[in-house]
Amino acid sequence: MKIKYILLAIAAVAFCLPACKKDKKTPVISNATLLGKWDEVKFHLTENNINGTVTDTTITAASLSANDYAQFNSDYTVNIFQSANNATQGSASPDYISESIYSYTISGSTAILAPEAILLNINTPAGSITWVVTMIDANNIDLRYTDSAGAIKVVSDTYYTRAQ
Repeated sequence: MKIKYILLAIAAVAFCLPACKKDKKTPVISNATLLGKWDEVKFHLTENNINGTVTDTTITAASLSANDYAQFNSDYTVNIFQSANNATQGSASPDYISESIYSYTISGSTAILAPEAILLNINTPAGSITWVVTMIDANNIDLRYTDSAGAIKVVSDTYYTRAQ
């Protein structure tokens, strides 16, 4: 008789344990969550090109400057500034600073940035990049760009921390 109760208790515990698992909640994004200046701290780019070569590039905070940031505005626009280091010895100015202007929409846990204008960037035609907020908390945000054009696939993650 004791064995029946022990087996019944084990079955009850085994049945109830999955109910204790924490739900992975995706945070709801609001305009207030995004507002302000975010300093870029890391950039990661993976590209699979047409001949099967994979390029994996990571730029860390040591290679970034005060010219690398995103400014989310109350009118649902964001200005993203990126700079390139000047290879000239002793020069304090970057080769270029690009400013990209996006409008963004928020739906629950998703924020999508759609391009309005890309200024001063010689490599990127206007209207070609759409970013998605893939992670956000009070002090960190990750913007992801994914593009698959034929046999070429590009995934870019740009990580920011809230400016102080």
